[in-house]
Amino acid sequence: MGNLHLAEQMAKYLRAYSSADVQCSKSVRLGPLDYKSHSGIIISCDSGTLQNFEQVVEQTGSMEEVHGYRIGRGLKSSYPLKDIISAARRHSLKELICCIGDGAPRLETEWESFSGAFAKMNALTIMLHTHPVPVAERAWVYRISMEEMGIIMDRTEFYSDCSQAQQSGSQNPPVAFAIAAASGISRYAVRADEQEILQTRLLLSDAGLRKADINLFGLSARSEGEIKRLKSAAGPIWHAFVGDEITGATGRRYKDAAKAVIRRLSAGGRLCGSPQA
Repeated sequence: MGNLHLAEQMAKYLRAYSSADVQCSKSVRLGPLDYKSHSGIIISCDSGTLQNFEQVVEQTGSMEEVHGYRIGRGLKSSYPLKDIISAARRHSLKELICCIGDGAPRLETEWESFSGAFAKMNALTIMLHTHPVPVAERAWVYRISMEEMGIIMDRTEFYSDCSQAQQSGSQNPPVAFAIAAASGISRYAVRADEQEILQTRLLLSDAGLRKADINLFGLSARSEGEIKRLKSAAGPIWHAFVGDEITGATGRRYKDAAKAVIRRLSAGGRLCGSPQA
């Protein structure tokens, strides 16, 4: 048992810190982490009361196409994380995604609420903003993976601090994604923009990651034709973050709102079942 635990630790360390040559070596070949086999939606719960959040989970938790819930900053800053998780777990065991702040000091101050036995028990996934400093990014990837939590690299939040990053001579988002791909991370959040999606897939492919789960912000707001084109650009596996269209539903009819979004996103193929071509 001890040797197995040591081997798991070594694998996580290699994902985050080893050179590209070592990571591509057949003897230590590491598969992608947290790869999902079907596309679906993730409901973004950015604001509202804890009661509203629980009702969203209660009404949509049994829906096949709903793969999880993103706990946004507004909700997380208003209620203890344990209370939020407990409210969700009363109705669903689906993935809970928590956002970590977009700066190193905030990362440090927020970390305690994410780590520990409670977080492990509830299978949390961390949405980690691309960090402007390569060494720091590798450290956070390793730290989170050691806590047995999933990771989604979020490109959309990098740009708020892009000018500061450039002044300090640090990395840009593509470099950050390449580092994450070399670490075995398979899930990436980008805007529903065709150029950004294709650029992301290209750099991930160049980094040796053949299968990636592209998580899209803003997809459900696009026209039917745009949705089809963006889904095709994202590849066979993608997820759409959907917020107010569901959480702001009239009369709190969250399930009906989710069904309407799913119908719109299903244009050209199912969300669940067999992986989409």
